[in-house]
Parts: sequence; C-alpha cells; structure tokens
Amino acid sequence: MRPPRDAMKVGTRTVDPQRLAALESTLRDSSFPPQVIIEITNGCNLRCPMCDHGTMTRVPAIMDDALYDKIVEEIGREAPQTRVWMSFYGEALLTKDRLWSFLRRGRQAGLRDITLNTNGTLLNDARIERLLHDGPDRIIFSIDGLLPETFERCRAGARHAEVYANVAKVIRGAQANGGRPEVVVQIIDMPDTHPEIPAFVEYWTGLGATVKVKELLGWTGAAVELPAGADHRIPCPWVMTTFPITVIGEAVLCGVDYDAKVPIGNVRNQTIRELWATHRQYRRLHMQRRWDDLPDLCMGCTDWCVVGARTYEPIGTQKR
Repeated sequence: MRPPRDAMKVGTRTVDPQRLAALESTLRDSSFPPQVIIEITNGCNLRCPMCDHGTMTRVPAIMDDALYDKIVEEIGREAPQTRVWMSFYGEALLTKDRLWSFLRRGRQAGLRDITLNTNGTLLNDARIERLLHDGPDRIIFSIDGLLPETFERCRAGARHAEVYANVAKVIRGAQANGGRPEVVVQIIDMPDTHPEIPAFVEYWTGLGATVKVKELLGWTGAAVELPAGADHRIPCPWVMTTFPITVIGEAVLCGVDYDAKVPIGNVRNQTIRELWATHRQYRRLHMQRRWDDLPDLCMGCTDWCVVGARTYEPIGTQKR
C-alpha cells in the first residue's frame, strides 16, 4: 500500500497523521491494564542486530514459580479477559519444560487470552506437539527475512531451514486442530527485509498463517528524528495499554522499557491493580499532552508512532 498523500517520512518510517488520530481515539484509561506482559525469562539465544538485547544491563534469569503464580492468579481473579503476553525481552522456549508448567498454571488461574512470542529456533517435534495441545491461544513467530541469507543475517544465530520447516509444522498442526492456536508470523520492515516483504506475505499466508508486518522499533532510543514543527504526537499507546512485569517482578513504564529504566514498583509486595494506579501519573501526562513533563525515557523515544502492524490474513488480504 502506498502511504497517504499527507503522510510524513520519518527516517525509514512513515508517520500517517490519520492513522495516529484513529489510534488515539481508541485510547482509554482503565482500572486494570488491558495487556500484561509477563517476562518468564529475559535470556535470549540470538543476537539480532536490530535488537538492543546486547545492551541490556539486567541479569538473565527465569521467573520463579511463586512470583508467576501471584501474577496470574490476580489477573484470573480481577480481569481474566486481559491479554497476557508470555514474553517481554527474552526467548520463552529457553525455559524448557517450565514453559508448559507456566502455561498450564495460567490456564488454571483463569487466563482466557495467552500469547506466546518466540523466534522458533528451539522447536522440535515434541515441543511442537506441546504447543499445539497444551499451548497458548496465539503463537507469534518472529521471522525476519524470506531468503536464507537475509534471515540468518537478521536473526543472528538462527538457521533458516530449521525454523521455516518447524513453523510450517506448527501451522499444519494448528489447522488440523481446528485453528488453535492462532499462528502469526511476524516480520520487521527494515532495509534488509523491505524488498522481500511482498513475497514473505505471500509465502506464509499461502501456508495458512496470519502475517504481521511491523515497523522497526527504536527501543526507547531516539532512532528517528521528527521533522521540525511536526505536531502529530499522540499519547503513547505503549504507555496507555501495556503493563510489563520483569523476570524479578518489577513493573516498568511500558512495553519498550526493556532495561527497566522507569520502575513503578514490584508485584512481589503490591498488586497489579495498585501498581497500575501508581502508573496512572504517567498515563495522565500523556493524555494531557504534557510532553515536557514526561520521564527522560519518553522524551527521547519515537516508538509511539509505530505501534501496531499491517496484518494479512491467510488468504493474503490486508485487514482494514
């Protein structure tokens, strides 16, 4: 799709004021976070060049059971419809067999909407079987590149043939399982991948997956500069809708605060509802457009302008 005529180019991104206005109209404050991100691990087995994992100062770990249970039990009790993401800044399959325990206990606690993000590199037939029958409602595979050389450059440490074959097995298994879990294949629109995106969409939708094309994140860094005088900033959807909990229980500002620069408190000694109420001070600053009063992390961040994705259904048509 071509960008609207009045869209602005921001580095490699396109900022569409109409899309941002439509997105802003959906933002509401709430007494409980619409999306809770549980970091069951912050370790990763890849070193992708577009990811800031290599600069993260937090120590890699796996969330302990008592902390996890406290989180999911509150969500199940207070807001079971909340979308729960089983990853923040790590590869979930590194938790090995504990992943199935995490998923099972989440279900037992009453969670109704569980999403798992993975790079797909640690799949094997046994794990695929568990994902299909004991897994989440939705699996998002991050696969950047259609050609082997592109994929293996962008997903440093991954093997194209293995990942592509195993994700295809998951798609076929989900189809045989009545469409559960939903399988989403995601690609980041960046210089290396951009020429391949049309063929990438055709390939994966042809196999039966939903495809999401996302803009490149700056991960709170000033990755792009807005044009002088641009007046299209909106309250950040990351701040308004996401509540990440790190592997040690810290609640942080938003879904791109990967190094916990703005901690809100810890769910070990407070409830999610209490911490979300504390978080309201930041949501209000955004809703009131008090940009000069925002935390330093927000001041240097342009990721508010690239929330969302272009989504293609299995038949290859773009959702509207």
